Amino acid sequence: MTADAPLPADREPRTGAAARGPTRAGAQPAARAASTSPTGPTAPRRRMVIRVQPQPHPGPRPKRRVRHAYRSGRRPAIGLPLLLVLALLALFVSWVSAEPFWIAVGHQDPGKIEVTRCSGEGDLGRRCVGTFVASGSAYAVDLATVSGAAPGDREAGRTLPARMVSEDGRIAYAGDAAGLHLRWSIGLGLLLLIGLGIAWATGAWRFRGAARTGAVLASMAAPLVIGAVALALAW
Repeated sequence: MTADAPLPADREPRTGAAARGPTRAGAQPAARAASTSPTGPTAPRRRMVIRVQPQPHPGPRPKRRVRHAYRSGRRPAIGLPLLLVLALLALFVSWVSAEPFWIAVGHQDPGKIEVTRCSGEGDLGRRCVGTFVASGSAYAVDLATVSGAAPGDREAGRTLPARMVSEDGRIAYAGDAAGLHLRWSIGLGLLLLIGLGIAWATGAWRFRGAARTGAVLASMAAPLVIGAVALALAW
Protein backbone atom coordinates (compact mmCIF):
# COMPACT_ATOMS: atom_id res chain seq x y z
CA MET A 1 0.00 0.00 0.00
CA THR A 2 1.41 3.31 -1.06
CA ALA A 3 1.12 6.71 0.62
CA ASP A 4 -1.22 7.98 -2.01
CA ALA A 5 -3.70 5.19 -1.53
CA PRO A 6 -6.96 6.24 0.18
CA LEU A 7 -7.83 4.88 3.59
CA PRO A 8 -10.74 2.60 4.03
CA ALA A 9 -14.03 4.12 5.00
CA ASP A 10 -14.01 2.53 8.42
CA ARG A 11 -10.58 3.98 9.18
CA GLU A 12 -11.21 7.62 8.29
CA PRO A 13 -10.10 10.02 11.08
CA ARG A 14 -12.92 11.31 13.28
CA THR A 15 -13.27 14.91 14.28
CA GLY A 16 -15.42 16.80 16.79
CA ALA A 17 -17.82 14.80 18.88
CA ALA A 18 -17.13 11.68 16.91
CA ALA A 19 -13.47 11.76 17.93
CA ARG A 20 -14.42 11.95 21.65
CA GLY A 21 -16.50 8.88 21.46
CA PRO A 22 -20.12 8.24 22.25
CA THR A 23 -21.81 9.81 25.28
CA ARG A 24 -24.60 8.50 27.48
CA ALA A 25 -28.07 9.75 26.85
CA GLY A 26 -28.97 12.65 29.11
CA ALA A 27 -25.40 13.12 30.38
CA GLN A 28 -23.94 16.59 30.25
CA PRO A 29 -20.52 17.23 28.97
CA ALA A 30 -17.74 17.39 31.51
CA ALA A 31 -17.12 21.00 30.63
CA ARG A 32 -20.65 21.91 31.73
CA ALA A 33 -20.64 19.79 34.90
CA ALA A 34 -17.39 21.20 36.14
CA SER A 35 -16.89 24.79 37.14
CA THR A 36 -14.90 27.04 34.94
CA SER A 37 -12.82 28.03 37.97
CA PRO A 38 -9.16 27.26 37.46
CA THR A 39 -8.99 25.73 40.95
CA GLY A 40 -11.45 23.00 40.14
CA PRO A 41 -15.12 22.27 40.83
CA THR A 42 -16.88 24.16 43.66
CA ALA A 43 -20.03 23.52 45.70
CA PRO A 44 -23.22 25.29 44.62
CA ARG A 45 -23.79 28.67 46.34
CA ARG A 46 -26.75 29.26 48.64
CA ARG A 47 -28.49 32.61 48.79
CA MET A 48 -28.68 34.06 52.34
CA VAL A 49 -31.76 36.10 53.20
CA ILE A 50 -31.50 38.48 56.17
CA ARG A 51 -34.78 39.74 57.52
CA VAL A 52 -34.69 43.00 59.44
CA GLN A 53 -37.36 43.38 62.09
CA PRO A 54 -38.97 46.83 62.03
CA GLN A 55 -38.08 48.87 65.10
CA PRO A 56 -41.06 50.17 67.09
CA HIS A 57 -41.49 53.91 67.05
CA PRO A 58 -40.22 55.27 70.36
CA GLY A 59 -42.91 57.11 72.30
CA PRO A 60 -42.42 60.27 74.34
CA ARG A 61 -40.06 59.87 77.22
CA PRO A 62 -41.67 60.06 80.66
CA LYS A 63 -40.95 63.28 82.45
CA ARG A 64 -38.61 62.97 85.34
CA ARG A 65 -39.73 64.43 88.60
CA VAL A 66 -37.53 67.26 89.68
CA ARG A 67 -36.86 67.13 93.36
CA HIS A 68 -36.40 70.52 94.86
CA ALA A 69 -33.86 70.97 97.53
CA TYR A 70 -35.21 70.98 101.06
CA ARG A 71 -35.45 74.45 102.52
CA SER A 72 -35.69 75.14 106.20
CA GLY A 73 -37.70 77.90 107.84
CA ARG A 74 -36.77 81.55 107.84
CA ARG A 75 -33.77 82.65 109.85
CA PRO A 76 -34.62 83.46 113.49
CA ALA A 77 -33.05 86.92 113.23
CA ILE A 78 -35.76 87.83 110.72
CA GLY A 79 -38.64 85.57 111.70
CA LEU A 80 -38.81 86.30 115.43
CA PRO A 81 -39.16 90.13 115.18
CA LEU A 82 -41.82 89.75 112.48
CA LEU A 83 -43.63 87.17 114.58
CA LEU A 84 -43.64 89.50 117.59
CA VAL A 85 -45.02 92.43 115.57
CA LEU A 86 -47.78 90.31 114.05
CA ALA A 87 -48.70 88.84 117.44
CA LEU A 88 -49.09 92.34 118.91
CA LEU A 89 -51.20 93.35 115.92
CA ALA A 90 -53.43 90.31 116.44
CA LEU A 91 -53.80 91.25 120.11
CA PHE A 92 -54.92 94.78 119.23
CA VAL A 93 -57.44 93.60 116.62
CA SER A 94 -58.86 91.05 119.06
CA TRP A 95 -59.14 93.65 121.81
CA VAL A 96 -61.17 96.12 119.71
CA SER A 97 -63.39 93.38 118.23
CA ALA A 98 -64.26 91.41 121.36
CA GLU A 99 -66.90 93.73 122.87
CA PRO A 100 -68.73 94.38 119.56
CA PHE A 101 -68.95 90.59 119.12
CA TRP A 102 -70.53 90.01 122.54
CA ILE A 103 -72.98 92.88 122.12
CA ALA A 104 -73.93 91.60 118.63
CA VAL A 105 -74.72 88.10 119.92
CA GLY A 106 -76.86 89.45 122.78
CA HIS A 107 -74.47 89.49 125.74
CA GLN A 108 -75.23 93.10 126.73
CA ASP A 109 -76.72 95.47 129.29
CA PRO A 110 -78.98 98.18 127.83
CA GLY A 111 -78.98 101.70 129.24
CA LYS A 112 -78.23 105.32 128.36
CA ILE A 113 -75.07 107.32 127.95
CA GLU A 114 -74.65 111.04 128.46
CA VAL A 115 -71.94 112.52 126.25
CA THR A 116 -69.61 114.60 128.40
CA ARG A 117 -66.65 115.41 126.13
CA CYS A 118 -65.71 115.20 122.45
CA SER A 119 -62.48 115.87 120.56
CA GLY A 120 -61.30 115.78 116.96
CA GLU A 121 -63.00 116.74 113.71
CA GLY A 122 -64.76 114.83 110.96
CA ASP A 123 -66.80 111.65 110.96
CA LEU A 124 -63.80 109.41 111.51
CA GLY A 125 -61.61 111.66 113.62
CA ARG A 126 -64.16 112.78 116.23
CA ARG A 127 -64.11 110.85 119.53
CA CYS A 128 -66.54 111.20 122.42
CA VAL A 129 -66.75 109.84 125.96
CA GLY A 130 -69.59 109.92 128.46
CA THR A 131 -71.24 108.37 131.49
CA PHE A 132 -73.18 105.17 130.91
CA VAL A 133 -76.02 104.26 133.27
CA ALA A 134 -77.47 100.74 132.97
CA SER A 135 -81.23 100.19 133.00
CA GLY A 136 -82.64 100.29 136.51
CA SER A 137 -79.50 102.12 137.66
CA ALA A 138 -77.79 98.78 138.16
CA TYR A 139 -74.39 100.39 137.68
CA ALA A 140 -72.75 103.44 136.13
CA VAL A 141 -69.52 103.67 134.14
CA ASP A 142 -67.66 106.96 133.74
CA LEU A 143 -65.53 107.83 130.72
CA ALA A 144 -67.09 105.12 128.55
CA THR A 145 -66.19 105.46 124.87
CA VAL A 146 -69.20 106.32 122.71
CA SER A 147 -69.23 104.09 119.62
CA GLY A 148 -71.61 103.83 116.68
CA ALA A 149 -73.34 107.18 117.25
CA ALA A 150 -74.40 109.29 114.27
CA PRO A 151 -72.17 112.29 113.47
CA GLY A 152 -74.90 114.71 114.63
CA ASP A 153 -75.11 113.00 118.04
CA ARG A 154 -71.43 113.39 118.84
CA GLU A 155 -71.88 116.53 120.87
CA ALA A 156 -71.37 117.17 124.57
CA GLY A 157 -74.61 117.12 126.57
CA ARG A 158 -76.42 114.61 124.33
CA THR A 159 -78.09 111.57 125.95
CA LEU A 160 -78.27 108.47 123.75
CA PRO A 161 -79.60 104.92 124.18
CA ALA A 162 -76.62 102.57 124.31
CA ARG A 163 -75.51 99.07 125.31
CA MET A 164 -72.50 97.72 127.15
CA VAL A 165 -71.16 94.22 127.72
CA SER A 166 -70.88 94.64 131.48
CA GLU A 167 -69.78 97.13 134.09
CA ASP A 168 -66.18 96.17 133.26
CA GLY A 169 -66.63 97.15 129.62
CA ARG A 170 -65.07 100.19 128.01
CA ILE A 171 -67.40 100.79 125.01
CA ALA A 172 -70.99 102.05 125.06
CA TYR A 173 -72.42 101.23 121.66
CA ALA A 174 -75.11 103.62 120.42
CA GLY A 175 -75.62 102.27 116.87
CA ASP A 176 -77.62 99.50 115.21
CA ALA A 177 -76.88 95.75 115.10
CA ALA A 178 -75.61 95.84 111.49
CA GLY A 179 -72.70 98.03 112.52
CA LEU A 180 -71.81 95.61 115.31
CA HIS A 181 -71.68 92.60 112.98
CA LEU A 182 -69.57 94.59 110.53
CA ARG A 183 -67.07 95.46 113.24
CA TRP A 184 -66.41 91.96 114.54
CA SER A 185 -66.45 90.35 111.06
CA ILE A 186 -63.79 92.79 109.88
CA GLY A 187 -61.76 91.89 112.95
CA LEU A 188 -62.06 88.18 112.15
CA GLY A 189 -60.89 88.77 108.59
CA LEU A 190 -57.89 90.72 109.83
CA LEU A 191 -56.97 87.88 112.18
CA LEU A 192 -56.96 85.43 109.27
CA LEU A 193 -54.74 87.76 107.26
CA ILE A 194 -52.39 88.06 110.22
CA GLY A 195 -52.24 84.26 110.31
CA LEU A 196 -51.09 84.23 106.68
CA GLY A 197 -48.52 86.87 107.57
CA ILE A 198 -47.21 84.70 110.40
CA ALA A 199 -46.89 81.76 108.00
CA TRP A 200 -44.83 83.93 105.67
CA ALA A 201 -42.72 85.49 108.43
CA THR A 202 -41.80 82.15 109.98
CA GLY A 203 -41.16 80.41 106.65
CA ALA A 204 -43.99 77.89 107.01
CA TRP A 205 -44.47 77.85 103.22
CA ARG A 206 -40.90 76.61 102.74
CA PHE A 207 -41.58 73.16 104.14
CA ARG A 208 -42.84 70.20 102.09
CA GLY A 209 -45.70 67.77 102.54
CA ALA A 210 -47.22 67.27 105.96
CA ALA A 211 -44.67 69.58 107.57
CA ARG A 212 -45.93 72.49 105.48
CA THR A 213 -49.57 71.72 106.27
CA GLY A 214 -48.91 71.57 109.99
CA ALA A 215 -46.83 74.74 110.02
CA VAL A 216 -49.40 76.75 108.04
CA LEU A 217 -52.30 75.54 110.20
CA ALA A 218 -50.39 76.46 113.35
CA SER A 219 -49.68 79.92 111.93
CA MET A 220 -53.35 80.43 111.09
CA ALA A 221 -54.49 79.21 114.49
CA ALA A 222 -52.21 81.49 116.52
CA PRO A 223 -54.18 84.75 115.93
CA LEU A 224 -57.47 82.91 116.49
CA VAL A 225 -56.21 81.69 119.86
CA ILE A 226 -55.33 85.27 120.77
CA GLY A 227 -58.83 86.33 119.70
CA ALA A 228 -60.40 83.61 121.85
CA VAL A 229 -58.43 84.81 124.87
CA ALA A 230 -59.60 88.39 124.23
CA LEU A 231 -63.22 87.21 124.05
CA ALA A 232 -62.86 85.39 127.36
CA LEU A 233 -61.42 88.49 129.02
CA ALA A 234 -64.17 90.74 127.60
CA TRP A 235 -66.98 88.54 128.92
